[in-house]
This record gives sequence, structure tokens and C-alpha cells, in this order.
Amino acid sequence: QAHGFIAALMAVILGKMFRKRTIVNTHVGFNLGNGIMTEMIKWTLMRSEMVLVLTEGIKASLTNLGIPGEKIKVYHYWVDQNKFNIQKK
Repeated sequence: QAHGFIAALMAVILGKMFRKRTIVNTHVGFNLGNGIMTEMIKWTLMRSEMVLVLTEGIKASLTNLGIPGEKIKVYHYWVDQNKFNIQKK
């Protein structure tokens, strides 16, 4: 698993070399317009097995880039307050 673009790029390259799965997570969407950075991000994310994001907005940003929606999963890593709540002592 790699967090962020530079780590993801390296993980995808090394994953291909060593035949390992690559999962990328990102906290930001990418809206860079056309250019080499956009193409590098697309190349990297398309070659990862899964992309984990924190919000539906980030997922929409990545699908607008051309990343298939089924490859992108929204996750939350904060506490589910319906399962964990403050108890009186």
C-alpha cells in the first residue's frame, strides 16, 4: 500500500518488478488540467489494483480523470460513533 503520488508511482513500478499487488490511498483529488503530471497520475493509478479515497468528491475527481469507478473505494478511518460511544463511568 502506498500513500500519495510519489510513493504510489514507486510502488507501482516495484510491484510490477516483484509481481506484487499495489493499493494506493490518497486524501486529495487531482484537477491539474492537461499535462504531463496528469498523465503520470493517470498512468500510476490505472496500474494500481485499487485506489482508496476518503470522500465521494475525491472519487468523482479521479473518475473524471478516467480512472474506473470500480477501482476506487471510499473508506473512512475515523471512529464509527454508532459502534463506539462514550460510556458513563
